[in-house]
Amino acid sequence: MSAQPAERDDPLDPQRILDRLPEDERESFLEQYQEAVENARAPVGWKQLRRVLRLWRFHADAVGGPGYREALDAARGLISDGMPLEEVVRVYRPSS
Repeated sequence: MSAQPAERDDPLDPQRILDRLPEDERESFLEQYQEAVENARAPVGWKQLRRVLRLWRFHADAVGGPGYREALDAARGLISDGMPLEEVVRVYRPSS
């Protein structure tokens, strides 16, 4: 038996996140990741890099779940009597 520590999967591994994302979302992830890496060169940017990785990891988990795309399509589709969500927000937004 080796004295080397057992390698564990890091849930915030950028390659692991990238591999789990749908093809059409990978470019967005890479752009946000690269920006966060640049900002993390300064100590104050470190927390933001971890936040970006956590959010994308959660997103990758969600999109891999059964029924995600169908639920997303339903949410973007028509509601109630056939009014698109964008129209509902415009019409029913409370005036301030």
